[in-house]
Amino acid sequence: MNAVAAALVAMAVAGAGCCTVPQASVPVAIEEFRSAQAARVERTAAVSATGTLELRWRDGDGAHFESADAQWWIERPGSMALLLKKLGERMALAGCDGERAWVIDLRTKPARLRTIERGDEPEGWAQALLPMHLAWLMGMEPLPASEPDRRWQEGDLSWAQWAGRAIAWDRSGRPSAARVLVGARIAAESALDAGQWRTIGGIDALPGHCSLRSPDHDASADLFLYEPSAFEPGSKDKLLRLGAIREAIRPEVVP
Repeated sequence: MNAVAAALVAMAVAGAGCCTVPQASVPVAIEEFRSAQAARVERTAAVSATGTLELRWRDGDGAHFESADAQWWIERPGSMALLLKKLGERMALAGCDGERAWVIDLRTKPARLRTIERGDEPEGWAQALLPMHLAWLMGMEPLPASEPDRRWQEGDLSWAQWAGRAIAWDRSGRPSAARVLVGARIAAESALDAGQWRTIGGIDALPGHCSLRSPDHDASADLFLYEPSAFEPGSKDKLLRLGAIREAIRPEVVP
């Protein structure tokens, strides 16, 4: 079993810039960051990108590394999909539409589908890859309208936290890190490479390198994205809408 696809399936069972932008001398206020985030969200209403997903983990057999080609899509307000391929073969499709996520193992015939509802996420390091959390961890969601429950400063990074989520931004006003929390515990966290943002509509709108990890587990993932392009909303339903996906490939549903 290929380890990359297995990792995505397991998470359902258990779980173009090139230069660093100069930093401003003072922290960016949350109101300014909120406005900048809204502009980034507007630029990524319906966007796709090619890329690579790298996985690193350690178990009783030692350290492991796997990589796969990736195709990524986002369509606002709440749909996202990540298709993984290895040597041209489709291995897995992960996606979400608001409060529900799914992982489809495309290596089997028929394909096998598992769905996950928000709040019922499996425990494990691959929680960081669940599509229902990925947009937040990539720094691509708008900030909640309410005031944060907590704000603090860590070096050059400003942090804000709402129930279950936290995000940090740097002194250029771009997201730098994010967290998904269960109570006080960090279930998943990300770091965004400041020198790898992709420009859409004249602003840095898509993180070109997002590192994902769970502090409780000895594993991590790195998602690299390149060449973003817009698509017509509604034209990718067979990748972004579970009903259309099920009709197209008729997967076996597994618990």
